Amino acid sequence: MVHLAGPFILGAGAGTAARRLHLPVVAVYATDMPAYARAYHTGPAGQALCWRRLRWIHNAANRTLAPCAATAAELLSHGVERVWLWARGVDSRRFTTA
Repeated sequence: MVHLAGPFILGAGAGTAARRLHLPVVAVYATDMPAYARAYHTGPAGQALCWRRLRWIHNAANRTLAPCAATAAELLSHGVERVWLWARGVDSRRFTTA
């Protein structure tokens, strides 16, 4: 299995190599590149380009892991398939000071 931790640039090549070797691929969505496109004033075209690349990378993976439900919903609304919630962090019910 190949884990793409940052697939927007370097990880995309690793995903391509993994698919050629018939290895399963899991991609993590961690950086909101369309938000960077907005922040750097690339306009709707820049955001659309980011979403197109994200769809290409993540839809080629067997699974995309999203850090929260809101992000998962956003990915799905932009055409990313096979999105799974990747709950991380501390279980506040299990580890409490009370």
